[in-house]
Amino acid sequence: MIRATFPITAIIVLAATACFSGAPGGAAPGGVPQEDADAISRRDFMRTKLMYSQNMLEGLTTGHFETIDAAIAEMKLVTSGSKWVSIDSGDYRRLTADFEAALERLAESAATRSIDATAMRFYQMSTSCIDCHSHIRHAGYDLAP
Repeated sequence: MIRATFPITAIIVLAATACFSGAPGGAAPGGVPQEDADAISRRDFMRTKLMYSQNMLEGLTTGHFETIDAAIAEMKLVTSGSKWVSIDSGDYRRLTADFEAALERLAESAATRSIDATAMRFYQMSTSCIDCHSHIRHAGYDLAP
């Protein structure tokens, strides 16, 4: 059994590393010029999503589905709110829909209590995050208020 799940575990670790390691750190007190309130709010919003993703990964690595379920519920709640960045672009709307669908499939897999299926769906959700962030970086959207 360990041998069969190792590739999935390796995929999860690699995806999480790629997704989470490049995230900018928080502002050091006095070390960063004053940012506007919207930029700070957007950064905090993305950090919150990151935290829920990390909680999902923790639940996967420990086999604790209650942690996974709670993190999915919180992610759904936070991404349905008004802080969700909205960009007037067909590509962005498609990528957002891809994320929402991946999150829903993750919730469905978690409900089955299959660690392998849930791990694969977590990987797919993480990939949707990476795809969207990559698109935003390369498309050069002006996210300033």
